[in-house]
Amino acid sequence: MDRQTLTDIFINSPSLSELIKNIGGLFGAPILVTDDAFMILSSFTPDTVPHSRELKTALNHSELPFDLSSIISAHTETDAAVPFECEYNGKTLRISTLFYNGTSLGNMILVYPNPDFEKPDEALLSFADSIVSKQLYGEYGKDSGFSGTAEQILRELIDGEFSDRQKFELKAQSTYLSGFNPERFALCALPQGAASSGIGGERIMQNLNSLFHGCHPFIYKGNLIIFLHKEHGISKLCRFSEEYGLKTVISERIQDLFTLPQMYAFTKNALNYLLSHGHYESFTEQCEKYSLIILLKELEQNGFPMDPGVKKLYLADKDAGTELCLTLYTYISCRHSLKETCEKLFTHRNTVLYRIRKIKEEYIPDFDVPENSFNILLSAALALTKLGNDDLFIQKNSKGDIAL
Repeated sequence: MDRQTLTDIFINSPSLSELIKNIGGLFGAPILVTDDAFMILSSFTPDTVPHSRELKTALNHSELPFDLSSIISAHTETDAAVPFECEYNGKTLRISTLFYNGTSLGNMILVYPNPDFEKPDEALLSFADSIVSKQLYGEYGKDSGFSGTAEQILRELIDGEFSDRQKFELKAQSTYLSGFNPERFALCALPQGAASSGIGGERIMQNLNSLFHGCHPFIYKGNLIIFLHKEHGISKLCRFSEEYGLKTVISERIQDLFTLPQMYAFTKNALNYLLSHGHYESFTEQCEKYSLIILLKELEQNGFPMDPGVKKLYLADKDAGTELCLTLYTYISCRHSLKETCEKLFTHRNTVLYRIRKIKEEYIPDFDVPENSFNILLSAALALTKLGNDDLFIQKNSKGDIAL
């Protein structure tokens, strides 16, 4: 078994199905080829290898199981160019992304039939990937509308592959995306080990489509995206997320589908924030609720220069456990109203006066100069997040207030 053998197979295989059959026969293992939306384009199982129940189900539906699609999608987010192995329902799979001229076309999955399977050399497998990619592009290339599914177009859109609106609209016009006007979308983190826990990915997809007509769910980089319309109802989505253990963030209103990349990035930041701050159970939250805290975190990550006086104030609070930053932020937010500041802080007037005097005399003499106010306010907000006061910048609306 060498490259020349594979080359001969490629030359003598008139179609993708023939090519997969011949490669699978050579390797003595089942092979599946999918497009980028995880629809099965071709497959082969040697006569000596019995079909597994999962493989039969996948072939009957002409698409990969939901949980396996999630595994592949999560890997492509980190390093799509590198093939990987994973355990799935008692079998070892070798999964590779198929590229042609730098464009992702789909995936090839080699199923190791048993624990004693003698895996072909990795260089040979990579060569097999390349010839399957060429055949795949030849059969499902531009002339056949390959990568023209709505899901693939949406992935390309989010990935920033459309330089202008006209190109996007031209490609979308033959799909449901033409004239598609959802209110919002939901970004859902799937539960870990969904397959082994009995929460079937197929059930999730089936129930989504039946409960939320026109939601067009699809996997993007390991997460589930669902489009929402006015008639869907947030309470139903909350119940669905709870039933399936989904961690869900609802986007801002979609004014223009072409702005989906920016909206996705912001919604993903909200989801990442919640996942990194102890939200381990299922939840359904609204993106707008976290707008300010996400903005502050982004400023911090981008190295926003904190006002020198506020930085000293922050260090003093950190060392002594005082609330000078909180007092400064509240006082400026209340437009220097002592009465409002005391009410918001639930603190006696004399205590607030003492803190303000201390801030002015020892740290920031000019904090009440109008042209300095915004930078000092923003710096104080950043300092408060560093001190663990994120709740100050998260809206306090309840689930019942979320509306499409």
